[in-house]
Amino acid sequence: VVRDMVYAISRYALTALLLLKFTHLSPHSPAMLFSVVLGGCIISAPFNEIRGYLLQSAGKKMSFSEFFKPANFVRSTSLGALNQAIAVATGYWLTPIVARTLSRAHDAVESGNPLAFFGVVLSLDLGFWLVARAFSQSAGRSRRNDDIDGVSLSKKNKGDISDLMKRMADLEQVAKSKDAEVERLSAKLKELDAGD
Repeated sequence: VVRDMVYAISRYALTALLLLKFTHLSPHSPAMLFSVVLGGCIISAPFNEIRGYLLQSAGKKMSFSEFFKPANFVRSTSLGALNQAIAVATGYWLTPIVARTLSRAHDAVESGNPLAFFGVVLSLDLGFWLVARAFSQSAGRSRRNDDIDGVSLSKKNKGDISDLMKRMADLEQVAKSKDAEVERLSAKLKELDAGD
């Protein structure tokens, strides 16, 4: 909670300071938001480290000097802050453009223009196709990592050939017993059918 409070206070203070220094900026301009979010993330980063330290699992608890690595802290803070600042600034930059485009498309469809209708339908279809393709590719990577198809299991066999032959014989024995069970149940089913 302290980290979030420090982040909110620092964003407010940085916005006020930047508006005093750069009067031509709007509080909602992408440049302002990039700077404010970047600064807020950096200012609240030490509290994020403290939170991570305090939330360690009991079995793997490290001392603060073991847990806190300055190089890792600087790297994760800078990358995380840049990621969040770029995302927020890009969103604020793209929002008016997308809103104008959607407003024009809405007005064109409302006017009864069939080309506009088909354009909207094709745009939505393309968008859904791209999203579905992205999700299916990420799901495919996940399945490959979880080894659904068993390919990497075959690569993990490090035993000698005699171990593999023994396992193969065991599997064949199980298959034979299953086949015998199926035959027995089929014969019993025939007896029951003949009895009716």
